Amino acid sequence: MLSLEYIPKDKENDMTILQDWLKHLKVDFLIVPDSPKLKPTPEACLISTIWGDRLGVDVIASIAGSGRREERIESLLLGLRYAGIHKVAVVGGDKRQNGELGGWQLAKKAKEILGEKSFIICGSGLNLDKENKKSLENKIANGAKMIISQPAFDPKSAQKFLKSFEEVAKGSGVKVAMGFFPIYESSLCQKILTDNLGFDIPDSYRQNLCKDPFGTNLKLYGDLESMGCNIHLCGAKNAFIGDFIASMSGREI
Repeated sequence: MLSLEYIPKDKENDMTILQDWLKHLKVDFLIVPDSPKLKPTPEACLISTIWGDRLGVDVIASIAGSGRREERIESLLLGLRYAGIHKVAVVGGDKRQNGELGGWQLAKKAKEILGEKSFIICGSGLNLDKENKKSLENKIANGAKMIISQPAFDPKSAQKFLKSFEEVAKGSGVKVAMGFFPIYESSLCQKILTDNLGFDIPDSYRQNLCKDPFGTNLKLYGDLESMGCNIHLCGAKNAFIGDFIASMSGREI
């Protein structure tokens, strides 16, 4: 399974870009992020209903808890239900404040409003320490049907996460996808660390990136693909995803 993330920015060009990408990618679904890093973007729930009919793939809205009152989140979920949509991705979000809903609470809220047949996607930290394992257990217990990990920048981290995930999710039937986040500017690595987005970028990846950014990301994708795991293609910039697709040289993935 391959999924894709796209941040809507330009009404005139977004559809053209996505249609071109989907000529080269066999994508199972597309996620529209909700105000990443608390920066305003077109409403994900609205965009998902517009794009869904035009792209020929499932377009799933993301709802973030950060910066939102509980009743506002309920309104968004009710809007999806009203539109006959029962799939949603929910995340605690960047810089969440005290009192704002976290991942498992959002999953529970989504299941209550969208119903038992809902398909709820949640995120997970890559390092499943005691705290992250408990968080993952709560998300699964409260309705998550799929988990997408934070980006893995080396195969060992991905293998470790998948092993820990299976221990937590065994018997639940919950699906998992590895986050794949291609970077083509070494300066962005430091910015990600400075912004404290919750994941680390190993020195080995950064060093390889400086030498051969396209080769580094192609190799990492190949390593993840060889594990047989589901992959979620995401990025801080739509352009980076476009760069990765172009680097595949016409190969369908």
